Amino acid sequence: MTLFLQNCLAFPTIIFSGLLIIVLLYWISAAFGLLDIDILNIDGVDINTDVDGFDAPVWPDYS
Repeated sequence: MTLFLQNCLAFPTIIFSGLLIIVLLYWISAAFGLLDIDILNIDGVDINTDVDGFDAPVWPDYS
């Protein structure tokens, strides 16, 4: 058991274990609805999606 703990707490694995614990805590709290982070929430942006034939760019005539 001591050898297992030494390997778990060694240099490369402790970094990934710490990151895994952070991700697991985030997903557990998100599953219970305790944490609501809206990174892609763009409610304040008004985007005009109307497209006419007149909105298309005009290609120059080089003749």
